[in-house]
Amino acid sequence: MLIADLSGVQHSFWVVFGTLAVLRSNALSTGQNALRGLLGTVAGIIIGGGLVVAIGTNTTVAWVLLPIAVALASLAPAAFSFAAGPAAFTATLLILFDIISPAGWEIGLVRIEDLAIGSAVSLLVGVLFWPRGASSAFRQALAEAYSDSAHYLRQAVEYGVTRCDATSQPVPEPADEGRRAAAAARRLDDTLRRRFPTVTVDEESIYVRDGRVLTSAGVSAGIDLALALIEEDSGDGLAHEIAKDLVVFMRRRGAQPQLSVPARTPRPHRDPLRILIDEIAADPASNHSLSGIAARAGLSERHLSRLFKAETGMTPTAYVLSVRREAALALVEAGETLGAAARHSGVGSEETLRRILKAGRA
Repeated sequence: MLIADLSGVQHSFWVVFGTLAVLRSNALSTGQNALRGLLGTVAGIIIGGGLVVAIGTNTTVAWVLLPIAVALASLAPAAFSFAAGPAAFTATLLILFDIISPAGWEIGLVRIEDLAIGSAVSLLVGVLFWPRGASSAFRQALAEAYSDSAHYLRQAVEYGVTRCDATSQPVPEPADEGRRAAAAARRLDDTLRRRFPTVTVDEESIYVRDGRVLTSAGVSAGIDLALALIEEDSGDGLAHEIAKDLVVFMRRRGAQPQLSVPARTPRPHRDPLRILIDEIAADPASNHSLSGIAARAGLSERHLSRLFKAETGMTPTAYVLSVRREAALALVEAGETLGAAARHSGVGSEETLRRILKAGRA
């Protein structure tokens, strides 16, 4: 605010707004946002200025465009990119000024001046206060996530043990500990994304290889990663034998989703639907036509499809196909021939399975 007052700019609020909009917890991210903000503002001047020139003195058209521009200004940063926000906001200002006090596209130049001053202030603050970024905040979030997760794990184990032993003193279910651990994990995730904005977080893969750095999604995923490294060094035979010794059902590839189709599918509330998805997952090769599963559930095909879609987010046919595809891939990974994997998974023919494998590699 002091800089805005000393500079004597016409719209000091825009300077303060620009400062807050681009300021981040490290100088690098602040500088990147400042550049994106300036480029977005230039784009907004071009778009908004073109609209103002085209509209002319027709305020009716301007009033129609104004709410559309306001909606874009509020939604664009999340839907598109950070630069889209300043672009839509600048276009909104040009339309608004054209209604209230027509000044043409030149008002956009004032907007650029104010945003540039605000960005410079933000960059200076970032350099002075966070020259090395928010490392301490990241370390604190990491420590809290480890501590709360370890505490929840200990309480969960104690709860499980006492439930299986009638002579032990009952331990309450660790619901609060679970919520604290989940909240700490979310804070860690948010801090990681803010601290390292250029890092892409892969939330689905079992393990990820980035040059010489390999990371797994968890303990069991670490087994898959270790088996993959053994396969690279000593071949598939040894890795397969170790997998059998570890009683691992299959060796999952890194890009494979962390959760199976049944685990990823929301659990239905109705008993007939729960029984159906369990039956399909247990024996995907059986007859799971829409008419067959509708008869087993005691429902009409239309009613079953509507309930299944509402509770799981997919149709019964799509669920069956997903389970069969996953089962087929698991059998291939375990060493089955394509023909045997196709039959035992319910996929059908070997040619169908080849198309599935080809689509998965695409």
